[in-house]
Amino acid sequence: MAPVVHQHLIQAYRYGARTFTILNDELYIGTANPYYGAQLWKIKGNEPVPPVPPVPPVPPTPFIPICHECNLPNTGFSTRHVTNLSVRPDGLEYKDLNLVLQIPSLDVETELVEIPLVDNSWPAEWLGANGGLLSGSAVPGKGYSVIAAHNTLNSTEIGPFAALSSMQKNDLIFVSGPHGKLIRYSVYANELLAPDGIEAMEAIAGKEPGSLILVTCENESVDGGYLNRRVVFAKPF
Repeated sequence: MAPVVHQHLIQAYRYGARTFTILNDELYIGTANPYYGAQLWKIKGNEPVPPVPPVPPVPPTPFIPICHECNLPNTGFSTRHVTNLSVRPDGLEYKDLNLVLQIPSLDVETELVEIPLVDNSWPAEWLGANGGLLSGSAVPGKGYSVIAAHNTLNSTEIGPFAALSSMQKNDLIFVSGPHGKLIRYSVYANELLAPDGIEAMEAIAGKEPGSLILVTCENESVDGGYLNRRVVFAKPF
């Protein structure tokens, strides 16, 4: 029997055929791809039929305003001055979400926790190198998700979102969970907003259901604070 080879089975990141079976004189081939998802090919003779379409996802929940009285979180330490970080207050806990955020274009991989909303603010000072889901937004895959992370960890060490401003349209972002579950996103906007830009952020994200929104600080002032927030918007696919 001649080998089955077809150019349509070749794609970036595809691991090739992982399993196959024959049914009613037709060859079924399953392929694996960690970024674009598994596919099932049906081949009769030498002509493949388009992959079996995936099951449509459950529509995400509408965008629910998370806190119009709040500023986007402060996620940067000064690069000019030493910052003495106080002890985390008793009762302030970051819940482990058992999720990992991956940004291939930035070579970033960070675990996700949830930042609670305390007195109309999200205290992000103790995140370290983790990403923090803002309480009030949805867990990735279940609606609109807002994730903050530091641009700097101290005066000499950069944080996971240090290069967020360099992200471009169609850059990929992944959120992986237990049992190999993978949620895929594609960047559609990269904006510089004011710290009180919650409503501007919601207006942009509201155009793309289920958006993933990444937030960090930008433009350090003389006193060591930050004048703006860098906000990247990505849509699921």
